[in-house]
Amino acid sequence: MHARTFELLEHLGTTRQYLADAFANVREANYDVRPSPVEWSAGEVLSHLAMIEVSVAAILQKKLRRAIAAEILPVAGEQSRRWRNLAGRLLDEGMKIEAPDFVVPDGTMSAVTAWQSLQESRAKLRQILLAADGKNTETIVARHVLLGVLTFEQWLGFVGYHEQRHAAQIARSCS
Repeated sequence: MHARTFELLEHLGTTRQYLADAFANVREANYDVRPSPVEWSAGEVLSHLAMIEVSVAAILQKKLRRAIAAEILPVAGEQSRRWRNLAGRLLDEGMKIEAPDFVVPDGTMSAVTAWQSLQESRAKLRQILLAADGKNTETIVARHVLLGVLTFEQWLGFVGYHEQRHAAQIARSCS
């Protein structure tokens, strides 16, 4: 396994554990109860994360398949770790980030359903990352609505840091 793949898998595993720990501290009776009128419930946070992760997995899978089919992915060498640069922007709790309407939870997904969706989407994301193992993915890019153009690796970094940001939100507001 390429070091980059290992590092990203570790990042995704660590940030998922932060989320699992935060969610485990929420009383079941409060899963879908907003702590205040302006804060999302734990279930809404999980729903938001699930919507994002499902979407990111679909985008990366589509772009990776195209790149593999076109045979445009060279063997990975030492790739940049630019995905780590996203941490500062995404983990700054003082910076308010307004979610775009298309990823604002609508209350139709319970916390339990959202958690299950996150488990499934994470398995899919891991498969996609493993399919790219050993390949240079710097040319696989997609636009993020708030962060601009991100590479394959930056998207995976984003998923983890975004999840970590919301794990802190759950820990702070919903326990």
